[in-house]
Amino acid sequence: YGRPYSISGRRSTPNAAGSVYASLEFADVSGSSFAPNHQRTAMPGTAVFHPHVFAAGADGTVRFSAANVASPAVAGWAQSVFHDANCSGTLDAAEPQLQPADAIAVAAGGFVCVVLRESVPPGAPYGAQDLVTVTATFSSAGGAGASLTVTDLTTVGLPSGLVLEKSVDKAILIETLEAGQVDVEQMHLPVRG
Repeated sequence: YGRPYSISGRRSTPNAAGSVYASLEFADVSGSSFAPNHQRTAMPGTAVFHPHVFAAGADGTVRFSAANVASPAVAGWAQSVFHDANCSGTLDAAEPQLQPADAIAVAAGGFVCVVLRESVPPGAPYGAQDLVTVTATFSSAGGAGASLTVTDLTTVGLPSGLVLEKSVDKAILIETLEAGQVDVEQMHLPVRG
């Protein structure tokens, strides 16, 4: 009592004898984390998905929110954060959309997975970008809190890799099927590896 101490590089020196302190809380809480950052490319009028994992360093609750900055300022970008309850990294039909006030309980060492769904405006020009900052606001059971962020950059353009598109005239397809004519088309692509 009343003596300086040092724990893991943290130092404290109490004031003079007779000082009174109230409502002090001491704890050594492991840090929480929120990751990863993403960069994706998408066509106008489509959506991309950015999975993230929050790892809790203590018992508590976490809330998620998203804010974006578009460049150029194109209207119509939309972001939604979903609770990826099974931590699959994909959005399943039954997984709920989270509102900023929705608190999810998490134990120390536990994980909360979320997926950010980013909708690209149909009229967005190629090269347009939207930078989304997703914030995880953590409140520990002991009262301490932290805000952690990740960023997701979506650029309008052709996704990388091979893109195949095929269109079918619906009227001709219906006539062909009604007439009982079946046309089988095959395509062979070499597999390298």
